[in-house]
Amino acid sequence: MNSPADLYGDSMLVINQLKGKWKCKKDHLKPLVREGIALRGQLPHLSIYWLPRDQNCEADSEANRGLVRMRENQPINLDAMFEHAIGAQ
Repeated sequence: MNSPADLYGDSMLVINQLKGKWKCKKDHLKPLVREGIALRGQLPHLSIYWLPRDQNCEADSEANRGLVRMRENQPINLDAMFEHAIGAQ
């Protein structure tokens, strides 16, 4: 698939690591950064942007609700979360 796609994240550290601008200093996170960079390489039309957390409140809330549900072993309806996020735009 060669369609353009945009990835937004509110962690400046993670965004710059995925772009290859900043190094990962934590040994236990290095495999994840390498995997992210490898996946990014498979998506040549992917653009990655940093979005300040105060401009990303809705997604941050959804992610936190998902984490709580995971900890409580409750199902997560990703379709509903996606629809909610799209509808909020």
